[in-house]
Amino acid sequence: MFMDLKLVKPAALWLLWLPLLAVAQTTSDSADFPRTSLRVMAGRPSPMESQAQAVLLSNADDTFLPAAQRWRTRGVQVFFSLGVNRGPYQDYVLGMWDGTPHPGEYQLAAPESHSSSNTVLFPTPSFISYLNAKITHALDCGAEAIILEDPAFLSGADSSAAFKRAWQEATGSDWQPPAQSAKLRYAVGKQQQHLYWEALVRLFAHAKQRAQESNREVACYLATPSLLANSRRGAIGPATRGLHIPDCDGLLGMVGPEALTAPSRYAGVVAARPFENALLEYGLFANQVRGHNKQLWLQINPFEAKEPISAAEAESRLRAQVTAALFYPEHWRFELPNCAEACDRVPADGANRFQQMLLTIAHVLSDMRQPATPPEAAERGVGILLSEAMLLQRAAPASSDSLLSFFDGLALPLLKHGVFVAPLVMENLHLPQYLNGYKVIFLSYSFMKPQDHEWHERLTNWVRAGGTLVFIDDGSDPYNRAAEWWRRGMFDYVLPAEHLFETLKLGYWPKPGRNPVGMGSFIYLTEDPASYAHRTAAADHLLELAGAALPAGRKITPQNYLRLRRGPYLIAATFAETADTSAQMLAGDFIDLFDPQLPHRSRISVAPGEQALLLDLAKIDSSAARVLAASAGVTQDRKQEGEYSFVVKGPVGLPARVLVFAPARQVQAMASHAGTPVKFEIQHDGMLHWLAFENQAQGVMVRLNWKAEEPGGKAEAN
Repeated sequence: MFMDLKLVKPAALWLLWLPLLAVAQTTSDSADFPRTSLRVMAGRPSPMESQAQAVLLSNADDTFLPAAQRWRTRGVQVFFSLGVNRGPYQDYVLGMWDGTPHPGEYQLAAPESHSSSNTVLFPTPSFISYLNAKITHALDCGAEAIILEDPAFLSGADSSAAFKRAWQEATGSDWQPPAQSAKLRYAVGKQQQHLYWEALVRLFAHAKQRAQESNREVACYLATPSLLANSRRGAIGPATRGLHIPDCDGLLGMVGPEALTAPSRYAGVVAARPFENALLEYGLFANQVRGHNKQLWLQINPFEAKEPISAAEAESRLRAQVTAALFYPEHWRFELPNCAEACDRVPADGANRFQQMLLTIAHVLSDMRQPATPPEAAERGVGILLSEAMLLQRAAPASSDSLLSFFDGLALPLLKHGVFVAPLVMENLHLPQYLNGYKVIFLSYSFMKPQDHEWHERLTNWVRAGGTLVFIDDGSDPYNRAAEWWRRGMFDYVLPAEHLFETLKLGYWPKPGRNPVGMGSFIYLTEDPASYAHRTAAADHLLELAGAALPAGRKITPQNYLRLRRGPYLIAATFAETADTSAQMLAGDFIDLFDPQLPHRSRISVAPGEQALLLDLAKIDSSAARVLAASAGVTQDRKQEGEYSFVVKGPVGLPARVLVFAPARQVQAMASHAGTPVKFEIQHDGMLHWLAFENQAQGVMVRLNWKAEEPGGKAEAN
């Protein structure tokens, strides 16, 4: 497979792009708002600090103000990240904060919930007041954003003393072990979600009020792992509905190494698939914020702090996660990987290259607010509906598949054959036009239940307007017996699906197969969606179902790759584990941004299981000199006739490499630190100029000079 990108017809690409345009995200973006952020740890510098436009500080103590002042003098914004369910909160437990010990407020009885650095606590009113005091301190010290992180109950927290008390207060009945029945497990999970919903409302409201008292504005964000990640770890919280709180300004989508390396089952094979996992997780976050007019930060966090890792594995995991994040061009804010400890665990012979790769990627991420052109996929407009309710079914007496085969069984066969499948959230069905642009949507109640009967009305309206709803469910899930809306009040259904059928006017129990509904259709399959994860031919069947919604005579042509343009950047990925084992071949005039040497290439081969991030030189603005890529931070950019200067700053002692475009083939270069010349090397290729030198503490000033009518030649290096 070989494709010269210059020959692709724009009109054909726009046809693929239409579904995305139909659901384009509208956000309250501001050009001067930071695009990159970094979590920093006291006494542990990160090599990424030179690339951060905002820092996340997490200790609201006496160290916060001087730390905030230091960062602000460097022109970096200060955010406060607050763990809502865990943190170094022993001062609260021991009564040092309010004079009253709180030994009965642990989420868990296990010893790990009692450590001084990682106390896992229940959201009692007094604990919320304690967290509000930390928010007050951070705001008084000038924090410009508040991030409430991971509001969730951990697995096993439903038997703590604090929860037993809350259960009795809420229900008026004695606590019983949730494992006794699916009905009880479901009710307990809903109460846990409600408790953290109330906590978020109080915390966000306090932050907004405190800022208003000081005549300031503060941005408030919810930071959470995805529904998929929370399902794997058995955590329960308002991961989706928290975004609906009016005082919540946006979401920080947390995608950590656990999510990347979590095993999944595809065609019967259980394995880690980092790129596919990350692509689906980021897609879920993107579709959570869509329609809310709120911001999304995407976390890049591929490494465990103390994980021994080879340089090759570190680079592979980083490439997979960054590429996945970049396939959502409407979002351009990123939390950079701290990597302070991870870098120490990469073997010495690959450490410098790995850090240079990290810094180069960080520089690229800061430039991702770009116009996007149509992505190349076998098909778009295909979605899979999820809901927060899936978190309520992850434990005894009837735990769903820990590998999430009920989701991956549908998503992976489509994705690996080039269908850009979108995880959608049912909690957003009330938003106008949320389903616009989608042709086919898959739904199952085998692993979740609808929380609102009006969701069925929204789905019915979409189907009647021409959509195809594929419902895959055998009706055997024990949680169908939960004492929820479909079994009480004006409803009397055995299964929630029965209400869906009647809303579609298909009777109490429709026949399996295709059922016409208005201008669309409802396809009913009495199967367990998890079974598709075990089938080697699942892709053929799912592609046929998805293709059934296309106009007559058109079918989905599978492909083993995805491609996307963001301004001058080209993002590409090729899938492994498909019948097509060919590499994706790209022809053009490229800089390989995953290679810290920034090589100039005319052909790129992206093998199955690999990804590429390229700068397309045919798409850059060649009207003026500019830094095209750098393994360091670049500031104080100044241009004038025949001259270009800038300051490069990165980790001291680490080699920096900078690629500059100048409108001349022959340039003279100078580099200095605090007025003292710095030794450097320079290479030229037409109007491209690569400089290499060691980073210095206060940065390196680089100046290039050229004559307007220089015929060509080589500049001399100092």
